[in-house]
Amino acid sequence: MDYLLYDVHLPAPFCCTESEIMTAGGRGFEIAELNGVRRVGAFDIPTALPQRDVYSMKPAVVRAGPNRIEWRHWPDEAWEQGAPASDCLFNFLKLAHADDVEEFVRFASIHGVLGLTETGLPETFHDTKDVLTVPGEWEWHFESATLWKVYAQSAKSILVLAMALRDENWVDQGATLEAAGLGPEHLVPREEIAHELSLLRQGADFEDLPHPWWTIGSTHPYEVSSVLEQSSSLMLRLYTKWLGLAKIVPSVEWSTGPAKLVLSLNRQFPFRLGNDFRRPSHLPENTLFSVIAAELTAIICSDRSVGRCTRCNALHPSRIKVRTDQPNYCDPCRLAVRRATNRDAARRRYARQKADRARTN
Repeated sequence: MDYLLYDVHLPAPFCCTESEIMTAGGRGFEIAELNGVRRVGAFDIPTALPQRDVYSMKPAVVRAGPNRIEWRHWPDEAWEQGAPASDCLFNFLKLAHADDVEEFVRFASIHGVLGLTETGLPETFHDTKDVLTVPGEWEWHFESATLWKVYAQSAKSILVLAMALRDENWVDQGATLEAAGLGPEHLVPREEIAHELSLLRQGADFEDLPHPWWTIGSTHPYEVSSVLEQSSSLMLRLYTKWLGLAKIVPSVEWSTGPAKLVLSLNRQFPFRLGNDFRRPSHLPENTLFSVIAAELTAIICSDRSVGRCTRCNALHPSRIKVRTDQPNYCDPCRLAVRRATNRDAARRRYARQKADRARTN
């Protein structure tokens, strides 16, 4: 599944090859020539605007395990269509506050699985590692519900701050995250993340979070003094925590009309360097992690509005610009509030009618 491309300026990681740098080339894009490894200041990469037909894929069977999501996939079994990209993202964000493993299982049975390996990173990044299997049941795979929650908190914090920074005013990031239910007391503790990673690596002992988990597990950003520093820091977090871990490959689509530059989810580059060989993966091309990463980036790089429900604190897509001077509700809460309002109005009306009858008598 593909996304249409526009360009956005992102700060570079600490070190990269020039073959990884996408530079703006007038009306299109061009790949810089490979010229060894060097430090770079910043670069432009293509990013996404959504297509309506982007769906995730899901396994046929999902079940709950001990604090984990377990799913079955036979080698010759087809993946089923999951949910639209927008549903995948916004329903995934709700897991930032989930504690019951059944909530994660219900989500996975509809939207798909992240495909986390023994490192806690998705297979889209670690294509030399497999998702772990349940002992004695090789067709069953499992992923940590705790690490899913960490990724959900990471995605929600990035989206909340990105929406706050759209006005191009300095933002009190700590207070903004606190208001969204992402205060330090609500986040998964670093010690718990380290414990989960040690269980996945069969008892490996971590004194602190291994790289890059020290970045992924840190939701609260350092406070900086300017809007430019805040936005640049946030985009670096988007890259290192999501885009850098998802396999999203630029390609050209030319079926009808003019050629278009698109993003292909979880596909292999048409060329590889040296003797690097990517083994076949049992995960589908548009795996859930890539769909969420692309949709998260698409919203940040567009004018699409995102609201935060006054009743349940969940983020939700909005067709109009969200007003901050009045209550804002997601669809389920709007229905519940309307019912409660109508019920209260009926009770007041009945009380007035009863009082009027008493005065008449």
